[in-house]
Amino acid sequence: MNANSLEMLAVVSGVAGPAGPTGPAGPTGATGPAGPTGATGPAGPTGATGPAGPTGATGPAGATGPAGPAGATGPTGAVGTTGPAGAQGPIGPAGAQGPIGMTGPQGPTGATGATGAQGPAGPAGPMGADGNALSIVGSSEPPGANCANGGVKYVIDGSTTNYVCNGLDGSMGAPGPTGAMGVMGANGATVPAGHSGCSVAGNPSSQAFTGFCILFALAFRRRAAAMRT
Repeated sequence: MNANSLEMLAVVSGVAGPAGPTGPAGPTGATGPAGPTGATGPAGPTGATGPAGPTGATGPAGATGPAGPAGATGPTGAVGTTGPAGAQGPIGPAGAQGPIGMTGPQGPTGATGATGAQGPAGPAGPMGADGNALSIVGSSEPPGANCANGGVKYVIDGSTTNYVCNGLDGSMGAPGPTGAMGVMGANGATVPAGHSGCSVAGNPSSQAFTGFCILFALAFRRRAAAMRT
């Protein structure tokens, strides 16, 4: 009878006997199935830091990262010394024509130029129509009642007499300064043929001759007016 049988007998009989000596350990039974994993226990206190390990080998270079934002502009540096002058560069191409400038003020009048050479004579004009015959006869008028200093007498159409008297001689004035030479005038028009001339007896002065021309014009107008009426 083994110990288990004795223990069961003692229970049945109701009287507990004294415990017997511990028997020898039985053989280890087979390992039972693993029980379920228990709940994780609380974390233990952090252990002391161990000694630093040896430095590892340098890893390969990483890819270049994106460019960072531009930094703020730094303060302007001091002006450097002027460098030596460079060599003369080539001449550049001509620029475009600029706009025409404003007209400047008129300059002063220049000095009168020298008189030009006489131009060639122009061609003869056409033959004019015959004019009305007008008789004007002039003759010298000696000093007297008609002209105190003499003059010229003109008789128009044998009936009208007019006198052109010479002026009285005035006192000699002071000589004036010599004037600048004037510009030569243009050649006068050629008198057309067919007009009646006038004969003047004697050698009248230039003043008397001017008066003759005035009288000639007046007589010509009077004759033309008479013919129209």
